[in-house]
Amino acid sequence: MSLYKTLQQRDMIKDVSDELLATSLLDNEKTTFYCGFDPTGQSLTVGHLVQIVRMKLLQSYGHHPIVLIGGATGLIGDPKQTSERKLLTLEASLENASKIEKQLKHFLGENATYVNNYDWVKNIDMIGFLRDYGKQFSINYMLAKDTVS
Repeated sequence: MSLYKTLQQRDMIKDVSDELLATSLLDNEKTTFYCGFDPTGQSLTVGHLVQIVRMKLLQSYGHHPIVLIGGATGLIGDPKQTSERKLLTLEASLENASKIEKQLKHFLGENATYVNNYDWVKNIDMIGFLRDYGKQFSINYMLAKDTVS
């Protein structure tokens, strides 16, 4: 059975703007996809199961998974209106990321690419970042956003 039809039967596809293109990409091409994992805990949980099963399914049809572990974003925390997540130390975040990667390798093996976004941003300095990117967003622009104000 085609991957597209399998995903449809499992209610994993809701809306598609170009069904013919989506079918062609999933069934006739080998594509790369990613899924992100937050290293706030030391272990995967049952909440990760759906993502892992989907990744394994796509991989079984020849598609290439990228596992993105959010080592940097995990350090920032996840503010909510009602509560705030406890911030992790760098050491705890990196240790959790390492443990999660090891666990994911049991499911996806070595034929997946494993990356940690901490590696991309660890050398960015604050002044350089604000100078190069902060100037693109005025205070009024930021305050107009629901997520900021």
